[in-house]
Amino acid sequence: MVEAIAIAIAIIAALISIYLIVQNVKQSDEIEKLIQTEERLRKKIAQLTQTEERLRKEIASLTQTGERLREENSNLTKQAKELRDKVSMLEYQTYHLRAQSHTLKNLAQNVQDSISHLYRRSSDITDIMGILSFQTANSNRRISVKEETETIKKYVNVIRDIKNIKGNCTVDTSDIQTSSPFYEQESILEFVSFPLVENAFQHGDIKADDFLHIKYSLRDNIFSVKVKNKINELENDEEKKKYSGQGIEILRQRLEQFYPNRHKLESRKQNDEYGCYLQIIIDEK
Repeated sequence: MVEAIAIAIAIIAALISIYLIVQNVKQSDEIEKLIQTEERLRKKIAQLTQTEERLRKEIASLTQTGERLREENSNLTKQAKELRDKVSMLEYQTYHLRAQSHTLKNLAQNVQDSISHLYRRSSDITDIMGILSFQTANSNRRISVKEETETIKKYVNVIRDIKNIKGNCTVDTSDIQTSSPFYEQESILEFVSFPLVENAFQHGDIKADDFLHIKYSLRDNIFSVKVKNKINELENDEEKKKYSGQGIEILRQRLEQFYPNRHKLESRKQNDEYGCYLQIIIDEK
């Protein structure tokens, strides 16, 4: 009985030993596997580390490249701006040269036109200068209404061409009785209406579309003239202002001397117009 128990215990101990051996073997295999797995992981980590290092170098290289590209882009932007500035300057210079050429061409054309106008009006200018010079020495000379109006027409045409006036400059003689004996007789002071017309050209707005209107009238023995012109509000010529009104004042004195109590001279400013009115009662003697 005792022997049987001992045998049983020995068998159990042997089985336990075998089990433990088997377990140790299994654990050794697992450990080996774990070691192999660890080794693989270590290699992968090493590879990843190398990859990381390579990527770090590539990133650093890309960063340097990006910095260099940014710098090159900045330089290119600066160069592009300089080129744009140069192109703008060249365009401006080209435009300026064209403008100068255009201006010179226009100036030459204006000079040519003025010379042409002066040439066409040369006979009128000669007539007017002759009358004015003769009038200076003969302030009491009398002429016909016909000669007065025709001379004023010549004067208006000459000044209009010289000043290149584009607006209306009309001399209306439709209200003159050509059948009046005073129409062709030496009956009025020479150039008695000239100061009114000259004043309009000197101080009026010659750029206005409707610049100047002159209307003559002769009814029986009453001679009159109305002169209306646009006002030049921007006139700043001090020399003109200095002598402004002197011609009208001299005319007033002449009228008082030669037409006492037989004349009327009025002027007024209304809105953008200046008007003068002269009336003379011609002595029938």
